[in-house]
Amino acid sequence: MDLGNDKVYQFVWRSNGTPTPNTPSSLDQAPGTGPRHLAFHPTSKFAYLVSDLANLLTIFDYNASNGTLSKKATLNTVPPPANSAQTTVAEVAVSKDGNFLYVSNRAIGNDGSNSLVVYKIRPDTGLVDFVEYQNPGNTPRFFVIDDDGKSILVANQDSNNVVAYAVNVDTGKLTRVGASEYINTPTTIVIN
Repeated sequence: MDLGNDKVYQFVWRSNGTPTPNTPSSLDQAPGTGPRHLAFHPTSKFAYLVSDLANLLTIFDYNASNGTLSKKATLNTVPPPANSAQTTVAEVAVSKDGNFLYVSNRAIGNDGSNSLVVYKIRPDTGLVDFVEYQNPGNTPRFFVIDDDGKSILVANQDSNNVVAYAVNVDTGKLTRVGASEYINTPTTIVIN
């Protein structure tokens, strides 16, 4: 991804480990959207892109045989009545079972949204249906789903904490179960 040039680059990895531009070599995104992170579905041919500067979730079909993406749908990730212009998107992840998609938004103004969004993935198309929003804290910059898919940890950069949620694996819904003590501006979480 190239946030500044609004492009998603596509490469083919050769057997010697050398990346070569694919055909097409990039996918142009709308000017000023700022593509940030991409997550692939673990078992199906779908990919999910979040664009930082426009709070967009773009859904792609993924052609594994030639390594290319084709755009399928785009939707806004900001919950109403929050102001999209005062929000940026941060992270995207697909649940380990491929049933749910999670996206975090960060408020950059008083009317923005600090939220973790839950979507149900339609298995036949990869399109998503809204499930719920959660407010984990200020500036949820990063989150991670644990290996069994039953917990999500959210790093709240400006709340200076990490919040834990239990995941209902049947509905995707989240229940807040706790928060850490003070951690100075957490931005990344790694589970070993």
